[in-house]
Amino acid sequence: MFGLSMINLVFVLTLLAAILLVTGVESGRFFGTVVGENRAKWMASLHRSKDDVSVQGEWNLRTSWYGVGVLYNNYTVIGSATVGIKVGDLVKTGNNDVVEGFDNQTRQVKSVHRHPGADHNVASVRFSFDLAVVCLNSTGPIPGTSPVQLPDKNNTFEHAILEAFGWGDDTVSHGFKQGDKLHSVYFNTTSNQTCFDEFHRYNGVETGQQFHMVCAVHVNASAGPGPDPENLASPACLRESENDDSESCELVGLFKMWTTGLQYRAFIRVSAHVDWIETQAALCAPPSTQNPNEPPEDSD
Repeated sequence: MFGLSMINLVFVLTLLAAILLVTGVESGRFFGTVVGENRAKWMASLHRSKDDVSVQGEWNLRTSWYGVGVLYNNYTVIGSATVGIKVGDLVKTGNNDVVEGFDNQTRQVKSVHRHPGADHNVASVRFSFDLAVVCLNSTGPIPGTSPVQLPDKNNTFEHAILEAFGWGDDTVSHGFKQGDKLHSVYFNTTSNQTCFDEFHRYNGVETGQQFHMVCAVHVNASAGPGPDPENLASPACLRESENDDSESCELVGLFKMWTTGLQYRAFIRVSAHVDWIETQAALCAPPSTQNPNEPPEDSD
């Protein structure tokens, strides 16, 4: 009898471990397909400056890395208001490997504009406004980049297919270890009502409160961004199918969190913030320069 119970216990524990691995709970990072070198040229990795005392050990692109952003134009990156982006930080664009890059693709942060809603006194409302527009110390096109496009303000992206991008563990077994290579995962979005109900049940969002989130589930229930801070603002782009590997990005959402029930990944719905982003981004362009939305000369 004891032997049978032990066998059952081992089986249950093995099954539980497999479930946690499939849902990405163990890693808290991206597991999925490694993104090709010619794709996702809007990704931006955020790094502390070489004189930042918070960097542990010798400064390099890995030890200084702390977050994700997306390139909106030649002078502007969109990121999270809560990861602590600072003036003087470095933003590396145009390369899908965290530890590789070129000096001509790296820009210094000139100013940071946090969304005022990111400081709302109701935590569940703050989820919808965790945005920052980051102005770069840039004087022109950044080589090898292709900025995102903002979505239609009236599109809520219900029952859509998204491809989310982030840096993840290459081995699917090392806990919260950061991976070097960019990965992507496909999601199906839910209805707005389902998303609201999920937040109402687990996170206290009430009817009448501002709520601008997109909830999504994995197409193959295999992978996705986890709750650790480095994944905040990982972008999700609109796709026509789960096989769509387009090189462009209509920016639907920025990753915010797992819902407490761990059923959905939740993304800030960018369409609700288009006016604010455009207003802040206009402050980033140096006076008497080219159109900040003009693509780089050597972009695809």
